[in-house]
Amino acid sequence: MNLANKLTVLRVLLVPVFIVLVIIDSFWANIFALLVFIAASITDYYDGVIARKQNMITTLGIFLDPLADKLLVTSAFILFVGIYTLNVPAWMVICIISREFIITGLRSIAASKNIIIPASMAGKVKTTSQMIAIITILVILVVNAALTKFFFITPYELLEATGWQHFTGLILIHAPYWLMLTATIFTLYSGISYLIAHKNIFSKNKMIKTEFILSGEFQENCYIVYDDASKKAIIIDPGQDGKKVIDKIEKLKLQPELLINTHGHFDHTFSDDIIREKYNIPLAIHKDDTEMLSDAGKNFSTIIGSPTIINDADIIFDKEETIETSFCKYSVIHTPGHSQGSICILINDVLFAGDTVFKNSIGRTDLYGGDYEELIKSLQKIKKLPPDTIICPGHGPFTTLKNELKNNMYFNQ
Repeated sequence: MNLANKLTVLRVLLVPVFIVLVIIDSFWANIFALLVFIAASITDYYDGVIARKQNMITTLGIFLDPLADKLLVTSAFILFVGIYTLNVPAWMVICIISREFIITGLRSIAASKNIIIPASMAGKVKTTSQMIAIITILVILVVNAALTKFFFITPYELLEATGWQHFTGLILIHAPYWLMLTATIFTLYSGISYLIAHKNIFSKNKMIKTEFILSGEFQENCYIVYDDASKKAIIIDPGQDGKKVIDKIEKLKLQPELLINTHGHFDHTFSDDIIREKYNIPLAIHKDDTEMLSDAGKNFSTIIGSPTIINDADIIFDKEETIETSFCKYSVIHTPGHSQGSICILINDVLFAGDTVFKNSIGRTDLYGGDYEELIKSLQKIKKLPPDTIICPGHGPFTTLKNELKNNMYFNQ
């Protein structure tokens, strides 16, 4: 068991300790309960940092980490309902826990369809509001216990006093309610936001999945987008290893109906004719890259000593449009720069970006048809998409638009 998983297990083990301390409800027990909760929260931060930086992400960690978080937070909220001095209504806790069950279910459904639901700002605000509420309420429990132990007075008795003592009593009695109400509002808002943002999971396109294949010596990313119910599929950039693509299609028993090239370079188009002949499907490409299919110099296949000519495309994109297939809609976004006819394909919240943008970088512009200034302009189109858009590039790892807006310097030129 690696260090990240040990920290997660420690957080799980701290949950019953935290529960017992809160139930004891004494001055020192409340102090230790506060410290245990803070310690558990710190492990939540560091186990994630360690797992990502040291590549320690495991199946056990993926399972335990969210479980540990939910056990800790829900335990605190449930315990607060049972402490009469806090005035925390049960309906608030029910709303919070219900939201967690619903979104966990949504993520499970999405995962079964190879759909990634990234964290949203609303979700982060929700988590922050919950942590502030819990820690502040634990501090209030410590203060209440201190008043009883050392001053032989309760918060309700402070209300009968005047001045700052009366004000202190108001805070100690009413703050938990308003903290919980704030956390409940943010929790419900984030849950509704998730459901609205990902309602497509339950729509016509709900069974859409994406398979990813590394193809050829240039490690080009081929994508197969398909409907798990009808088995209809679209192939995007088959790359140099057509056999590997065909093997995947046959294994999944798919029925391809369209082949799309995001641009005309050979590392993306090399297997076009093999795929077309095998499945008798049309090839689509942007009009500004059509000449590259039939010119080995312009598609750069000559550099590997195997000049490659691809038969003319069947479908020519000449404008930005949204096209409906038998199982999904896809939008064609013209993004010149890497080549004159480079395009991105948007399906739901996933952008198949070709070589226009990579994680924290962009495609090269020193090849035929490349233009740095045009590529920078193309990034401005991508920039208008929702921040949670998932970017599947032509090479390298997946990313999100949110990450690129933050870490990719080319988006800010």
